[in-house]
Amino acid sequence: MKYLNYALSLTTIAIAIVSTHALAQPPRGGFGMMNQPLTVVSAPAEVLGKELKLSEEVQKKVAAIQKGVQDKMTAAMQELRDSGGFSPEAFQELQKKNTENAKKAETEIMALLSNDQKKALPDVMKALQMLRTLGIPVQLNGDLKLTEEQKTALAKIAVEVTKDRESKMKEMQEARENGDQDKMRELMQAMRTSGANPKALAALTADQKAMIEKYIKDHPQQPGRRPGGN
Repeated sequence: MKYLNYALSLTTIAIAIVSTHALAQPPRGGFGMMNQPLTVVSAPAEVLGKELKLSEEVQKKVAAIQKGVQDKMTAAMQELRDSGGFSPEAFQELQKKNTENAKKAETEIMALLSNDQKKALPDVMKALQMLRTLGIPVQLNGDLKLTEEQKTALAKIAVEVTKDRESKMKEMQEARENGDQDKMRELMQAMRTSGANPKALAALTADQKAMIEKYIKDHPQQPGRRPGGN
């Protein structure tokens, strides 16, 4: 039982490590990625630059900070592997360190933003989180030119998707506590996603759908890098 809890927690760490990289790719095949809250640390620097109108210099600094966090997390995980010290205690220490590094990075990024950019940030993050939840590349946020009606429809669908995932996560927790590995595997498979949410696509125009399809085709997932599928 203790091992099952710990093993699934390690999956969470692995998801966090690939988050920044994975967001540069179209979402597919990852049950965990879309459940992770989007932050200024995990959102692609080029998207933040475009949406917040960051200068080239600031965008590069944001990208460097994000890469620094990812590198630290990867190094910490590798160090844990090399030491052979996989244990609940070691995991908790790793999780604490990663959280501290992420908070520090967020503070550093926020310090680079102007007051107007900080005010605009919540709405930008909300829009990006909605697209991410629906499996739509966040890089297309501005290019899709969604109408207010579409935004409202997509927001409702995103709420439904989130509730469904939360329900499955609750079932996952119960299966984990009961040591039911078959049920856990079944739920993990059910939570895996591939491409944009069908209901979300139904709310878009043919041109918008084509834009999403083209982006995914032009940005294939790199081999061996499955968001949240470690």
